[in-house]
Amino acid sequence: NRHTGVSKLRSPRQAHKVCVAVRLDSPGEIDRLHSELSAKGVPFYGPPQDYVWNARCAYFTDPDDTLWELYAWLDGGPGDYHDEQP
Repeated sequence: NRHTGVSKLRSPRQAHKVCVAVRLDSPGEIDRLHSELSAKGVPFYGPPQDYVWNARCAYFTDPDDTLWELYAWLDGGPGDYHDEQP
């Protein structure tokens, strides 16, 4: 921290400073990895879900409390989820 000015202090638990997003090729890969990693004890926030931004996602934290997102686009891409939904 002396050279960069970045704090060396840890944030309180449950306070995420960063989210690492990993894009996978298909929604099925999200389900497969969720199953595989859950079996190894990875603490997911819940099962994979389809979200309004047109992606299937699953979230977990690593031992350092870094938040990870596994995602894959549904129907070819993100679209514009800010538009009114019919």
